[in-house]
Amino acid sequence: MPPVRSVVRRLARAVGRARAARADGDPGLAVRLLGNGDVPSPLDEVDAILEVLRRAGRVRLDALVREAAEALYRSELARGGANVDLGLFGPGIFVPEIRRVVDASHGRLWEIAAMTEAACAGAEAAR
Repeated sequence: MPPVRSVVRRLARAVGRARAARADGDPGLAVRLLGNGDVPSPLDEVDAILEVLRRAGRVRLDALVREAAEALYRSELARGGANVDLGLFGPGIFVPEIRRVVDASHGRLWEIAAMTEAACAGAEAAR
């Protein structure tokens, strides 16, 4: 089990981000995996995002951010996040970091593009 210190560090980094950065993302944008997504990553955030994209293929940006933040939250709770009262913050605490990683890896691991009306309807039906 990883040390609780890593959870505390991640929590402090996330809490320190501006509240304005908590926006999930533009629902008119979609994210699509480039390649097969079989990329080793040292970041739990990237793993959470890839998990959602592998399962869904193309997904609305706001839904991706929410689902990846939820997966990361559950993972951190399992690693001992309850010891630092992570449960008080909920998955929203990870939204800014997920957004940062989504933006940073655009064009390398996935593509962010405007959704067409047909794609929007398909993504909504998949949710």
